[in-house]
Amino acid sequence: MAAAIIEGAGLGIVFTELVTAVVEVTKTATLFGDVLEELESTLLSIRPVIKDIESLNKVLGKEHETKQLMEIICKGQKLVRKCSKIQRWNIFKKTCYAYKLQGLKDSLERFCQIDMKTQQTRDIKEVLCEVKGIGLELRRLSSKEGSGCGNGMLGSCNVPEPPGKVLGFDEPLKELKLKLFEDGVSVIVVSGPRGSGKTTLVKELCRDEQVKGKFRDNMFYITVSKAPNMEVILQKLLQLKDNTMPEFQGEEDALNHLEQNLGQMATSPILLILDDVWSGSESFVDKLKFSLPDYKILVTSRFVLPRFDFTYCLKPLNDDDTMTLFHPFAFLQNESPYIPDDIVNQIVKSCEGLPLGLEVVGRSLCGQPVAIWKNRANQLSKRPSTFDSNC
Repeated sequence: MAAAIIEGAGLGIVFTELVTAVVEVTKTATLFGDVLEELESTLLSIRPVIKDIESLNKVLGKEHETKQLMEIICKGQKLVRKCSKIQRWNIFKKTCYAYKLQGLKDSLERFCQIDMKTQQTRDIKEVLCEVKGIGLELRRLSSKEGSGCGNGMLGSCNVPEPPGKVLGFDEPLKELKLKLFEDGVSVIVVSGPRGSGKTTLVKELCRDEQVKGKFRDNMFYITVSKAPNMEVILQKLLQLKDNTMPEFQGEEDALNHLEQNLGQMATSPILLILDDVWSGSESFVDKLKFSLPDYKILVTSRFVLPRFDFTYCLKPLNDDDTMTLFHPFAFLQNESPYIPDDIVNQIVKSCEGLPLGLEVVGRSLCGQPVAIWKNRANQLSKRPSTFDSNC
């Protein structure tokens, strides 16, 4: 019978049948009231996850991974239905079936906490491998495109729009804007750990009306990263003026061309944004410093770069902003399991006010049962602090 159900129905249907059976039998089999109520609570807490698992496994072609869970559910449905037939006077069967119901609850929780977590870890590693492969391919294509001249294929240097909701940046925006308008400051560094919102902050700064009014169309954005390809970056910058590539002999010649081009554009102030500059790449920034009127370089880095004019150390979000940012990622509008406030607060605190951490952790816990939240809270509490005390 269990095999027939597995072959003929999907996980969601089989799970719904088990929930229905528990609800119906709870009303009639008062002998097992407490155990069945606990089982119903467990089922309702994992129901949103079950729906997601079924739809995602269909897309990924991994429906076989829920076969064991379906067998547990099918056997559980038969067990629950049998409980409705146990007579009150039959103490032996009552005790036996109470243990079996508890075993069913434990099996479901064990599958969610161990089997699914193992599959999740495997899936994450698969995704990381795929992302790494994509990154290598993009690097190869970028290098290939960088060898061409005047092909217009190197991408735009326009400042991208900030992603999603922006919170807690009022003071940083005010201070950075003052520095952009201050004479004698040529290089401004925004420093903070990975995921602290440095790039989002800079993108939001470029949307400010006064900043746009000052720099107009002379705001240019370049992603540098850990191992910058100077040739490709210079080729992008050399196409700023008219999208054509001048001929040049080596890096020094390219820098001279770039200074001339920027000089012709300097009728208005110029802002060059260098995103994700790593420690050890300070000389890269130095090469792009030119003696031009009102020419500013705005750098983001997860490292402290003290050699430049001004460094703004981005602080973590405050408690109110962290909770406001976390909730939409972690809780569905409908059918979210109840999570105790102390566990939510512990997890949010462990994210240290990092916007990216709040989003990633929130999404990973969305719809998960309380046991998973407790386990994650325990894991995060053992993680060392992210923020650098030197900043």
